[in-house]
Amino acid sequence: MNKPFLLVGAIFAFIYSVSYAMGGFVLISLESILKALPAETTDASEILEYIGLFRGFGFFMLGVAAVDIVAGFRLLSARKGMATKGEAIFWAIYLYIGAQVIGGVFATLGVALKDFKQQGSYQPGSSLEQRIKEVEAQYQAGIITKEEYEEIRARIIQSVQ
Repeated sequence: MNKPFLLVGAIFAFIYSVSYAMGGFVLISLESILKALPAETTDASEILEYIGLFRGFGFFMLGVAAVDIVAGFRLLSARKGMATKGEAIFWAIYLYIGAQVIGGVFATLGVALKDFKQQGSYQPGSSLEQRIKEVEAQYQAGIITKEEYEEIRARIIQSVQ
């Protein structure tokens, strides 16, 4: 899994949870907000008829915010290797369904792509030939000097003996 993309997906889940929570609190407290306004500034009587609907939608938004927080933490767990790939894709799909498309895209990419690896870095299990070719490519690209190339090449060959 790709850790940077999983992190970005989790961050978007947290950002959306904050925005949903704020909207939910506003809708829940809408009645008191409208009653606090001077009567001349607005005619709130029509809105007050539907206050139960607004309040219900506000509680729904708080529920979505709570699930977004769970999604963010589960994506962070997947990033650390403490959650399965299937669980991470489940939360990515949830983010799509919950209208957090950007977070869903990054979470999906995080599950689908492998981590970026530094070019030319040694990875355990690489074959001798592959490791020597990587060092040679660094030398050809001018990243390392001829002396460094020969020293690294000698260490690679010596590590096999």
